[in-house]
Amino acid sequence: MYGFPSQTVLSKFNGKCLIAITLSANTISFSFDDNMSITCEKEFKLCNTNREPIDIYIPLENASISNLLQQSVSNIIKDTDMLLYIQFSNGSKLILEDDDKYESFHFKIGNKEIHV
Repeated sequence: MYGFPSQTVLSKFNGKCLIAITLSANTISFSFDDNMSITCEKEFKLCNTNREPIDIYIPLENASISNLLQQSVSNIIKDTDMLLYIQFSNGSKLILEDDDKYESFHFKIGNKEIHV
């Protein structure tokens, strides 16, 4: 699939609490309430409150994403087919940017999986 899912599908993440961040050699998975997750296989950005974006590379070189644990999604916005913002209750924001080279983000909403 090319581009992120529709705003309607993504809005199901609103209000969900991030309960686990799982790391492996080549992935970072964010697990939320209600059997929902987002798995990243390429770099993304993290914006803490009042700070410039921090590049998060895979494999992980920086553990600054741990401040997202136990925070709820306050807003998720599909800016374009290729750009997604996930805002958390503590003011931090994940910025995911898709490309057309390979499927690098994986969304799980209940039993439904979406690969982009």
